[in-house]
Amino acid sequence: MREVALIVRDLGSRTAGGAILRNQALAAAMAPALVIETNAVRESVGCVSQCRECADAPADPYPWSRCRRALAAVRLTLRRRRPAGVLVSELQLHRYFRAALAAGIANVGLDMHNSEADAFTESAAAPDYVEAVRAVERQVSATARLVTFVSGLDERRATARYSPRATAVLPNAVRVPRSPGPMRRAAPDLLFLGHLGYPPNVDAALRLIEEIFPAVRADIGHATLTVAGRRPHPSLRARGCVQADPPATGPLLDGRVLVVPLRTGGGSRLKILEAFAARVPVISTAKGAEGLAARPGTHYLEAGDAPGSYARLVRELLDDPEADFRRREAAYELVRDRYSWESLRAPAQRAAEMLTGSGERLHQ
Repeated sequence: MREVALIVRDLGSRTAGGAILRNQALAAAMAPALVIETNAVRESVGCVSQCRECADAPADPYPWSRCRRALAAVRLTLRRRRPAGVLVSELQLHRYFRAALAAGIANVGLDMHNSEADAFTESAAAPDYVEAVRAVERQVSATARLVTFVSGLDERRATARYSPRATAVLPNAVRVPRSPGPMRRAAPDLLFLGHLGYPPNVDAALRLIEEIFPAVRADIGHATLTVAGRRPHPSLRARGCVQADPPATGPLLDGRVLVVPLRTGGGSRLKILEAFAARVPVISTAKGAEGLAARPGTHYLEAGDAPGSYARLVRELLDDPEADFRRREAAYELVRDRYSWESLRAPAQRAAEMLTGSGERLHQ
């Protein structure tokens, strides 16, 4: 296959947030000949902090991603390497998408981590900001050789709205252990994971702390709660149950119940896939499990809007360990077969062929 380049913000470490986990999975599955990390490029050109000239650029919903020196360096690298195609990971790097086109690369694609404009609309963001995001989505979709999505749902929404030239589904994927450890009986120790500065996660975390956990605690007096993630919003920083920037997620998952009370957002939840891979029980809203092939009752327990529904489901986990173990095993098999790094390789390779002009339209 002809050379493909992947442009990401960061590949980070193994214990990183959702965007980095997505980038790591794409890099592993596509095995690109060239990976460009824009954060590293900015460091190499001495622009870790954004200068005034870049910050004062024309209106952009993602102004923090702009760096003139880094963009110039990326253009130069692409002109020298001349890859057959470039996939830019996430909408926030749309300026690097344009940089690839400016470098003379004919086949440039964008990987959409989320349906960004829809997510901001659901989060009641300012209408002007939502329209600015939608404008970027529209412009990139009209120009891209290929737009990839984390789920068929996101793909269908974007196709109906923007009519991109070609699309593909590249599901979120996580590392899945071949030999998982023994399952322990569930305890009433609740966990929420996610980027704690992202509006849908902030809403979910606050609701969990202020409404849901008190209902659980009223029924189960020894229940505990941990909320962990990167860059907590000011409304979360002073909360005693919040752990900021945990170094690893594995120890947090161990022995806990992942609770995902999301009401807004797009894409699919890597936090749920990580829990499935660790054979940890999951309680989620339908919105939280959106975009995944997981079925309520089979792979996780689905909560409603009322805080009391979570208390009931935690009690169900405790009172019926055999059913809980069956769900956890089914969830592990699902993530192993459909959302592991290994299972992502075939669709990622087909998408790379589409990007370079040697493949057909892919829907999954």
